[in-house]
Amino acid sequence: MTEAGTSGARIEYVRPETADPKIAETLRQLPPLRVYGLMAASPGTFLHWNRLGQAMVYDLSIPAVLRELVILQVGTLVQRYEWDQHVPLARHFGVSEEQIAGIAGGDRFSAFSPAESAALSFVVDLVRDGEVGDEDYTRLASAFSERQIVEIAMVATQYLALGRVMTAVRIEADEPSGPAGLAVSTAATRSSAPDGDPDLETPEWTGKNGEKKMSDTLETAVSSRTPVIGEERMLIDGQLVAAASGKTYPNINPATEEVLGVTADAGTEDVDRAIAAARRAFDETDWATDHAFRRRCIEQLGDAILAAADDLRRIDTAEIGFPVSSLRGTFDPHLPRIREMAELAETYEYEQPLPDGVGILQREGIGVVAAIMTWNCGFMLWTTKVIPALAAGNTVVVRAAPEAPWGSTLIGRLIAEHTDIPAGVVNVVTSSNRSASVQLSQDPRVDMVTFTGSTQVGRQIMAQAAGTIKKVLLELGGKSANIVLPDGDLKAAITASAALSCMVAGEACGLPSRILLPRERYEEGVQFAAELFNAVKPGDPLDPNCGQGPQISAAQRDRILAMIEQAKNDGARVVAGGGKPDLERGFYVQPTIIADVDPDSAIAQDEVFGPVLAVIPYDDEEDAIRIANNSIYGLYGAVYSADTDHATAVARRIRAGSMMVNGFAAFDKSPFGGYKQSGLGREVGLWGFEEFLEMKGITLPTAEAASRTFN
Repeated sequence: MTEAGTSGARIEYVRPETADPKIAETLRQLPPLRVYGLMAASPGTFLHWNRLGQAMVYDLSIPAVLRELVILQVGTLVQRYEWDQHVPLARHFGVSEEQIAGIAGGDRFSAFSPAESAALSFVVDLVRDGEVGDEDYTRLASAFSERQIVEIAMVATQYLALGRVMTAVRIEADEPSGPAGLAVSTAATRSSAPDGDPDLETPEWTGKNGEKKMSDTLETAVSSRTPVIGEERMLIDGQLVAAASGKTYPNINPATEEVLGVTADAGTEDVDRAIAAARRAFDETDWATDHAFRRRCIEQLGDAILAAADDLRRIDTAEIGFPVSSLRGTFDPHLPRIREMAELAETYEYEQPLPDGVGILQREGIGVVAAIMTWNCGFMLWTTKVIPALAAGNTVVVRAAPEAPWGSTLIGRLIAEHTDIPAGVVNVVTSSNRSASVQLSQDPRVDMVTFTGSTQVGRQIMAQAAGTIKKVLLELGGKSANIVLPDGDLKAAITASAALSCMVAGEACGLPSRILLPRERYEEGVQFAAELFNAVKPGDPLDPNCGQGPQISAAQRDRILAMIEQAKNDGARVVAGGGKPDLERGFYVQPTIIADVDPDSAIAQDEVFGPVLAVIPYDDEEDAIRIANNSIYGLYGAVYSADTDHATAVARRIRAGSMMVNGFAAFDKSPFGGYKQSGLGREVGLWGFEEFLEMKGITLPTAEAASRTFN
């Protein structure tokens, strides 16, 4: 690996104060690293290179973890500067310490999945030898699509070229803490970061003119126990208001059981005002028809959310109990969706010709949308429900989750104070009970209800909405199965299930709460799962080393513990956890592994919504498919096999809305929603945007067609 800064730089770095205005503005929006000053020596190339860098963050189909692994592998072969810069980035995107150490030590197998190992071998061949052997390419082609192979090669060669440029001019290493507090790791272990998680600035939102804006560091977002100050008021008709009755209710920190503060407790009158405001804004303003204006307003909201990201992250940790380490997956990845929806608001083709030129197909906003939020998803639901609904031209009444209202009320304040969104277009109401949801579902002025939550509540909302034949978009419960085929990577599958089950205390509908293992490998898998779960330590979500946060409430904790006891009564074996951890305060449940589970028992059939993994043996492939499909749910799942084609064939037979092969990845590039009683409709991307549109056909028949019609 070529060291950086061994002999001093051969060229002078360009600085904002000495560059032309366009280059200076770009440099000011980027971290003050020497690589940017180096590349800016060629202004035109610099601007194109910067856009290519953005594309490699936002537009690739390969997972972010794989992208960073490829860059680190190139760094070990070409240039130390890139290694030093990307070790903290890799951590931020989820690369493990074992994987970083493996690449540093030349081990491309122990800490990696077969697909990752194939990609790293491909990169080594490409960078070191300039060509790729047939054996390595065959391994790569069995794990990745043609598009992904091209993307892996593009990432590798991009950083290869950059590394050669930096070597040629002898770029100097940046200071370890950076001029603006950007930590630059100089080792492959976490020991270089005193607090175990280096400060890191990462791109999260691209503004309307393509400029990249940088968030505050993740560490700063939740460090030093900065007091959380919530917004207790609601947003109704453009104004931040208290409840008409003056009532409030307490917001409880589930990790400490302490009161964070209070929130307005809406009554019938408040909800009625919010619905009336949304109805008037849809019927009497240009919100539904001025697409460019909507885009501008949503971009303003995106900018405001980014500026307030630290406060929103702190709120998610305080009122939901999300550990600091989980914010990478529960908050940050959803920010780019705002940009996506803003663009769709203006660029979507709302009118298209009907076949044979007989008329026009028009799509337009449905009207007033009630977005009923749940407590476990935090900020994400704004990006999958509220913002897509707004982008499509609707007005919205948000019912914030009673258990975690402050994330929504703070965004309500941002809308009122930092955007041009007209009064009434977005309303946020808070209530200590479910009465607001019932009122929204039944009111005839509301045209659509979107809800994320339990299947039980989803049924109630459907029944309440049926009286006025409302459209409903429901993302409901799940009991997802992770099938490990006999040749599958047992440890990788169990590790993924364990990480997902513990990351948000098991409080997510799509988690793989059932893992199906071949009987001949069953005890091996149970033992490994128990070891993993016993190593996870629940604790303070503000601690960067916290492996699992609390459940949302005492009632939820007690419900989970009762389900574990019922499983034991049904003959299952608890091999890890099963009770409360030894903590003084907080609504915690130990990470729990339950073995010898009957596929028809309650623990295998009912959604636990906690850190509980049911390990189920199967006899053969048909048995595994039968067990996986033996559920009222059909939301998510995975299949692990050394043969990607075989795993894909099995995935096609599972009745679920989303299936993963050999790993779990974010679903930003595919529709998300369930089969069976896991919901109705799809969220994310264009699919989620179009859920909020009504369709109208306007026919313009020819004389001949009219004659046929009336004769």
